[in-house]
Amino acid sequence: MPYVFQFFVFNFLRIERPELRVRRENIAWRTDRVSDADRALLPIMQTDVTMDLGDRHIILDTKFYRDTLVEYYGSKKLHTEHLYQLFSYLVNWGSEKGPCEGILLYPTVDINLDSRFTILGFPVRVRTLNLARRWQDIHSDLINLIPK
Repeated sequence: MPYVFQFFVFNFLRIERPELRVRRENIAWRTDRVSDADRALLPIMQTDVTMDLGDRHIILDTKFYRDTLVEYYGSKKLHTEHLYQLFSYLVNWGSEKGPCEGILLYPTVDINLDSRFTILGFPVRVRTLNLARRWQDIHSDLINLIPK
């Protein structure tokens, strides 16, 4: 199901928002003086969705989990690894190609979210998409995910 969600969002944006340049992209690690053997040990960073709209660059990472948030010492928090992954994409992509912003997109399971932060200058949005609604509402939510 995670891949179905990822490819649904990717193809929806590619088809329904033709003004966006939508693609998946490999992001190179920002490394200094690393041997080829050591560089080969680094995992591949590949975005779920990368979009350009004019001078805006947006990395969208889809997540498909039973719980949108996790409980941490009695309070609900974002999945640490999801935020770290997106931040790593932003830092490494942005250092090479300029400013960018990130979105974590989850299907709505137990909570609706539309939160925004700026972390070290990178705008980050965490959003849920309610897939249990009418198709027209899902369409509208995805169309409006990236303001024109």
